[in-house]
Amino acid sequence: MTIKTIVKPIKTASKYSGKPAKGKKTSTYPLTFITKGEMTVNTTEAKLLGIKLPASVLHEAKTKGEIFK
Repeated sequence: MTIKTIVKPIKTASKYSGKPAKGKKTSTYPLTFITKGEMTVNTTEAKLLGIKLPASVLHEAKTKGEIFK
């Protein structure tokens, strides 16, 4: 996780939270949707809890070199 992925949502939230204080109506806000997400899975704990991860998730993590043993 980079600093950019942490700071951007905070900046966006602060931008919108100040608008009602300035008298703007919430119905004029643009709709925003999350298009990219990040997920962290502890594979050791998942195995202990009996959670089966889809092969596609494990494959994606392996191709990016994000699985640690």
